[in-house]
Amino acid sequence: MPNIILMILVFSALYSVSMKIADMLNEHGLKWFKFSDILFGVLWGVFASLLILTNNEMANLHIAILLAFILKSKIDKINHGFGAAIILLTFIFTLTDFTLILPLFLTIFLSYTILGLIHDNLYESKSKNIISNLFDLRFYFILVPLILSAITKNYWLSFFSSSLFI
Repeated sequence: MPNIILMILVFSALYSVSMKIADMLNEHGLKWFKFSDILFGVLWGVFASLLILTNNEMANLHIAILLAFILKSKIDKINHGFGAAIILLTFIFTLTDFTLILPLFLTIFLSYTILGLIHDNLYESKSKNIISNLFDLRFYFILVPLILSAITKNYWLSFFSSSLFI
């Protein structure tokens, strides 16, 4: 079990870093080398897929996050498309091993979607106050899994994996 936890923490960190770099290459003007945006989009998909393959809890967490991204139109560049396709293909090919954990899946999907839409609205309005500053920190990526884990006494791996996601 300790090896799985270490793998989840490493894959979660690599997932987060590759996703942020992919975003920076497309949306924030970072330039590295030709096709670096595609490379980091693929890496994002690969590390998310490795998380999905570690256990059912990670599969529920990361499919819920991906569906929230799709609903919020966050898969908006080609590198995001490559990553999302890799994640979805991994999920489809391992579907027979998947069991829906409804409290985890719905909590993450609904809260990340709703709170993410609130964040996006506040960001677009350019108003700065304590609420918008809190949403800019994307507190819900830590708070929601933490509360869910504390209430259910389960899903601690989701809390740690999601905490590295910021």
